[in-house]
Amino acid sequence: MLIAAVFVSCNRHGDEPVYRADFDVEQFAKAVGTPFAQFVQENDKYIFGTGDGVVTMSGECEVNGAPMHLNIFVTSDYDGNVSKVLAQPVDYSSNGTKLWEHFTSEPAVSSLGDFVKAKYRTYIQGGNGRELDDLGELGSLEALEELLSGDGYDSIFACAIYDCIPGEVIAVPLLDNGTGGILLSASRNVVHYDTAPSIIYSKYESVLNENFITSTVVYEDKIKTVTLDDAFDVLGNPVNFVICGDPDSDEVLNIDVTPVSASTPEAWEEFWKSYVQNADEKLDLGTFSSAKLVSEESDEDLKTAQNAISYLEDNGRPAEGETLTVRYATGEVIYRICLDSERAYLDIRHSSDE
Repeated sequence: MLIAAVFVSCNRHGDEPVYRADFDVEQFAKAVGTPFAQFVQENDKYIFGTGDGVVTMSGECEVNGAPMHLNIFVTSDYDGNVSKVLAQPVDYSSNGTKLWEHFTSEPAVSSLGDFVKAKYRTYIQGGNGRELDDLGELGSLEALEELLSGDGYDSIFACAIYDCIPGEVIAVPLLDNGTGGILLSASRNVVHYDTAPSIIYSKYESVLNENFITSTVVYEDKIKTVTLDDAFDVLGNPVNFVICGDPDSDEVLNIDVTPVSASTPEAWEEFWKSYVQNADEKLDLGTFSSAKLVSEESDEDLKTAQNAISYLEDNGRPAEGETLTVRYATGEVIYRICLDSERAYLDIRHSSDE
């Protein structure tokens, strides 16, 4: 998608002029989900920085009747499509909260779509530097503004989420420790299980920060979870993708995946069977390791994934206290496709925590 330009007679390479893209929310929102390579090619004259799956563009937005120069970061997703567009002021020191104020007031806010919710994280200075103090969701922009006007914290990350293109793209004005910006992001979280090791090896708070806007977070003494909003697997199934933090450390403990729509024993069995059948080619769960019927008394070795499927078809659901488990591995990260008497699930964790 070609973005309309604003020509500015500024320097980038000697006397070469800089072209600044007009940051029109509707136009950039339409670019989300389109091929990243095509976007880069069509908007090359605005791009001044490139990285692995990301480009930086020169942009401009009219704020309070005057032009504000922007850096616009456009990111590619796993499938090679535009996934995120983040616009921030070039000059943080003089513009600070202006972009936030612009996109959370009329008439700019009208272009963002219906308000969904507001979210925040507050921080305090602790013995090890900046520490997460509190986080939550609010039902109105007014409630968030009231929080921003208060005290009791040293810094804050705040955002307001709007349904820009319903079911496809969200628009998110954000404020991070006094610096405003606006993010356009795909609404769906398509999860690719071959990237799970990067999550397992991450710190829980890093995962929380990276996914905060598009997830539901629980951060308590003994419960630390990040559940991706609107998550789908590569088979097209809506799933509950829950990243669990270790309650006794800052590490990620495991990832728990269950189907959203399963409500009958037959649906649980179908989910489990489809994951076993597609583990290699479509789900990319690594190398087959074992298939077992696990119980408190003993483990019955079923030898192959197909034998595990045959066991289910011949004997029905495992009895209480038994789990039908097919195990795959990538390096030291294991994937266990499990079916017990109550549910089916995919458990992903480091082998040392098995």
